Amino acid sequence: MASPAMLVFVPSHTLPEQQVGQEMAVRRILGWIVGFAQQAKAGNSVTSPEHILSMSTEDQICTITLQREAHLNAFDSALAIELLAALRTANDDPGIRVVVVTGAASAFSAGQDIFELEEGEATGGAAAVADQLRRRLCPLITAIRNLEKPVIAQINGVAAGAGLGVALACDFRIAASTASCVMSPIGIGLIPGVGLSFLVPRLIGVGPATELFMLGSRVGAERALQLGLVHRVVPDPDLRASALALAAELAAQPREVLSLTKQALNHSIYAGLEAHLDEECRLQEIAAATEEHRTRLHNLTSKSRHQQTRN
Repeated sequence: MASPAMLVFVPSHTLPEQQVGQEMAVRRILGWIVGFAQQAKAGNSVTSPEHILSMSTEDQICTITLQREAHLNAFDSALAIELLAALRTANDDPGIRVVVVTGAASAFSAGQDIFELEEGEATGGAAAVADQLRRRLCPLITAIRNLEKPVIAQINGVAAGAGLGVALACDFRIAASTASCVMSPIGIGLIPGVGLSFLVPRLIGVGPATELFMLGSRVGAERALQLGLVHRVVPDPDLRASALALAAELAAQPREVLSLTKQALNHSIYAGLEAHLDEECRLQEIAAATEEHRTRLHNLTSKSRHQQTRN
């Protein structure tokens, strides 16, 4: 198995202790990691302390499921922290050869939690937006690319913003026929971040990426397949079986060669990713300082609260 020293990107701000910033949160996450490592060897399913993420391992395939169903699995700080911990746990476990990431219920992930985003801006201004990206969301992208094992995104519903960034950072993407992708948060006056402005042009070309970014279009599964955003589209009932079949095929390949192949791709295609993520954060802070962003975000959160009240 490849050694950690062979990883391409190791930004210092991705260390869990630096991300969490609170001693109790660190202890909770580290305790969960130890517990998962023990339970995974027994083939058991483990749910995070906040009940917003679960991990299960079977036949050397680890499945990580985002479980903020009521929020379409949107990333708040807690979910981002726990996903990062889960990815690192999977990477360190020699009994795991392939990782599958998916979402519970009807969504893969709707992106960044807009309510937490608004709250952070209210207390920390535009700088809080960039800080959240640097400390919570961008480390997920580098962690997936650093992971020495293949990672499959099992896209069961909408993948938007940060959620789409996580999916595109994976080595393989299998989408349900009803799944969809939203490239850009231009509707709330922000730029495509969390690696999207780096990953999407490399996958589909600058022209289509520019169109999708600037118009904020939603892309259906078949269109995503045509563009090259996903590798396969399958009927919804077949999604899990298709992801597991691909995972089993990968698990049968030489472990070290898969790791080395991923490193080669990181060097050829993903070189400069860390620097680009930093630039995205810088630009996002500028966008977050605009009055148009604040107005659009407030309108969206107000509408969402109203809909929740009616339901």
